[in-house]
Amino acid sequence: LHEGATIGWVDPDFACRLTAKPDVFSVCRDKIIIASSGLGYRALSDKINLALREIYDDDQSGFGKWCNEMSPVAAQIGHAPLFEVERCAVGPLGVLTRGVHLNGFVRANGAISMWIAQRANHIAAQPGKLDQIVGGFLPAGGDPVKQLTEEAGEEAGIHADMLRGMAPVGAINFCMKVPLGVKRGRCLIFDLEMPDHFTPVNKDAEVEKFSLMPPEKVIEILENGQKFKFDCALIAIDFLIRHKEIASSHPSYHELLKGLRG
Repeated sequence: LHEGATIGWVDPDFACRLTAKPDVFSVCRDKIIIASSGLGYRALSDKINLALREIYDDDQSGFGKWCNEMSPVAAQIGHAPLFEVERCAVGPLGVLTRGVHLNGFVRANGAISMWIAQRANHIAAQPGKLDQIVGGFLPAGGDPVKQLTEEAGEEAGIHADMLRGMAPVGAINFCMKVPLGVKRGRCLIFDLEMPDHFTPVNKDAEVEKFSLMPPEKVIEILENGQKFKFDCALIAIDFLIRHKEIASSHPSYHELLKGLRG
């Protein structure tokens, strides 16, 4: 809690580790209260992240890799941020995050195919999982289009000129239990029809390979295991429904719609 508002959900085991910093995290029964002491945005952010860094240095379990990227913390998406925390702590604290994702697709002879990325095996988050052609975390103060433009160049070699044709198509909210935490947030989604002569090339060593897949192949993968990164699976399903590749006759169509749209 912060000033009476619920801003996150914390696993009991991780909550025990927060008791080591009572001047920042006041833990009482089923609540954790941020001891703000009237501090402003920057001072409170610095105080919280110093405490989190010390907890991280003592025991990294439950965290991702400390990367000095900040995520704004708000009670709800769209509300003014109250403070910001290191990106790797958003799961343990169960606070909301934002990301940007680009569906790259090719249209030929009336049929579409989707560019699917496979994440590199050496990265800390979801190694080897399938992903959109471009996707990334939106840091504190980040502009979605600018962030996506930077990610597109690094992850897939997509020039800014090509991105002029991309269209914002909505957002997907997600919530998933992970070890010692909860991943919660919103993915802002863009579609881009790409020329059939373009082949993406990764430049930041975070993608193992790209594959151009027909919709039926993507659906087969989605229906047979958890090969996609959890939020990327939702975005792929959303794309397939919007482009009528998952028809209303599909046995799970209405259940999928309910899950995506609420």
